[in-house]
Amino acid sequence: MNLTWRKARGCAANGTCVETAAWRKACGASGTCIEACCAAGGLALIRDSVDPDGPRLVLTRDRFHGLLAVIKALP
Repeated sequence: MNLTWRKARGCAANGTCVETAAWRKACGASGTCIEACCAAGGLALIRDSVDPDGPRLVLTRDRFHGLLAVIKALP
């Protein structure tokens, strides 16, 4: 998979920035959507697509894959 890396909008005062891959959107039947991406350090980030500058859920990739397995098993 070919990813496009982007620096985060908000970098630390010392100039340290986190680079993330492009956000990927997933929408449910109700029309609500989330966006997820992979980040440096083996992390996965999840955000609300309506509020891209709002809070983010940060998970290890293993926890993220576990969350996906639970979601896919829902009726």
